[in-house]
Amino acid sequence: MKEYIDSKKDDIIKAIKDTIAFKSVSESSNIEGAPFGEECKKVLDYVLNLGKELGFRTKNLDGYCGYIEFGEGEEMVRDYWSLRCCSSKC
Repeated sequence: MKEYIDSKKDDIIKAIKDTIAFKSVSESSNIEGAPFGEECKKVLDYVLNLGKELGFRTKNLDGYCGYIEFGEGEEMVRDYWSLRCCSSKC
């Protein structure tokens, strides 16, 4: 596993930089699927798409938060990507 992570180090750093570059500050929004504004929606979509590209199952929960999961049953790992700066609903 360490070798795999080491081989992906540059990709991981780029993904982190890309994620924190979003100006995801909560704002009032009437946009469907973007209850905290367009920028919060963009960062949520970006992270969930990144998870999907890496082979994980993802779910967007109406723009409030989403999750990325891997495995089945007791072997399943799920990580919620809540827009904590934007939402306390997840």
